[in-house]
Amino acid sequence: MRQQSVHLLTNKRFFRFLLSGGVNTLVTYLLYLLLASVMHYQLAYLITYTAGIALAYFLNVRLVFKSQSSLGKILRYPFIYLLQYALGAGLLFILVGVLNLHAALAPLLVIVLLLPVSYFMNKLILTR
Repeated sequence: MRQQSVHLLTNKRFFRFLLSGGVNTLVTYLLYLLLASVMHYQLAYLITYTAGIALAYFLNVRLVFKSQSSLGKILRYPFIYLLQYALGAGLLFILVGVLNLHAALAPLLVIVLLLPVSYFMNKLILTR
C-alpha cells in the first residue's frame, strides 16, 4: 500500500489532477462570489457547484486523462460527486462525532483522504 501511495504522489497524471482541482476550486469560488453579489447565496452555490462539476469533467477529460468525451462518460460523471459526498459525510461523522476532531479541521482531512478515491473514480470513468 505504501508503494502505491508513493507512486501516486510521483505520478504526473495525479499532479495534473491536483492542479486542475485547484484551478476548478479557484474559478468556481470566484464565480460564486460574483453570483452571490447579485442573487441569493444558495442559488449562487447551486449554479457554481454544477458549473464546477462541468469544469472538472472538461479539465479531467482534456488535461488530466487526455481521453475522448462521450455521452456515457458525461452521464456517469456526476456519480463521482454523489459517491464522494456520501463518503465525505460518513468520514466527517466519524472524525467529528466519534473521534472528536474539531469541526473546522475535519473537512480538510476528509479532502485529503478522499483525493485518491476521487482520482481513481475519475480515472475509471474517463479512461474506460
